Amino acid sequence: MTKNYIIEGGIDFYAELYSSLDNKNIENQIDETDKNVCLITDDPLEAKSVTLTCNHKFNYVPLYKDLVNHKRKFNTMESTGALKHGEIRCPYCRHKQQFILPYYAELGLPKVSGVNEVYKYEPPTPYPYYNNIKKCDFVETFPFLQDVSAADNLVTLSCKKYGYKFAGFEDGDEHSEKYYCCEHKRFITKQHKQDVRDKLKAAKEAEKKLKKEEAIKAKEEAMEQKKLLKAESKSNDKSKSNVKVSENVYSDENTIVCVGCQQYLVSGPRKGLQCNLNVFQDDRCKRHYDKKTS
Repeated sequence: MTKNYIIEGGIDFYAELYSSLDNKNIENQIDETDKNVCLITDDPLEAKSVTLTCNHKFNYVPLYKDLVNHKRKFNTMESTGALKHGEIRCPYCRHKQQFILPYYAELGLPKVSGVNEVYKYEPPTPYPYYNNIKKCDFVETFPFLQDVSAADNLVTLSCKKYGYKFAGFEDGDEHSEKYYCCEHKRFITKQHKQDVRDKLKAAKEAEKKLKKEEAIKAKEEAMEQKKLLKAESKSNDKSKSNVKVSENVYSDENTIVCVGCQQYLVSGPRKGLQCNLNVFQDDRCKRHYDKKTS
């Protein structure tokens, strides 16, 4: 609520104050409009100056730049005061006006729709890959029923979306030169990566299995070789044990014929008796021959 302060003489102080301020604003506006200077740059008015309906004067180039800047950058930020296509506003008093600037070819300024040219509808610039958009080529096949044969059970569904040309994963790939939407492009990319991982895993398992089989085969061959060597050694020992020593055999009567080891035992329960084990060499068994030669 506005309060009125009445002083002596019946004078309303605030009413007189507001009235004086309004008069000063009007005088200032009249003074500014009377000046022959541009209200943007404060330069003298040129031959091609513009006087708006609010009587504010501007040089053409500064006014043109201000209007272009406002319409391109700040007009969309206005909530209720946005300028229409055939409107401009005064940079000095912000008064909207229903006209556009004239076009002067000699100034070298480009035509801007809604500023110095009648508004023309400009369709949006198509994307460079706009012509490459086609229907998605992805086709999904899956079983529909469980109680019919495989030939009658398969159902195919085609994607209804549109997509872009896909380069493929490698030369000659089944997906190259086809069109996929974003969803199915992600799907086939994920599937391709999984296939690559499965192939690497299968190759590693095959290599591991091959090494294991080679190790088992080498072990079996080593065991077989060991058996052969053992059998050969046993055969050699048997052939040596079957050798007959004729020089120890005597044909005289009352003579004990002995073809065994001639060494007499010096200890044990058979102390003083002849060893009589199979002869290895020089009428001695292997044990007594080794002792003799050592």
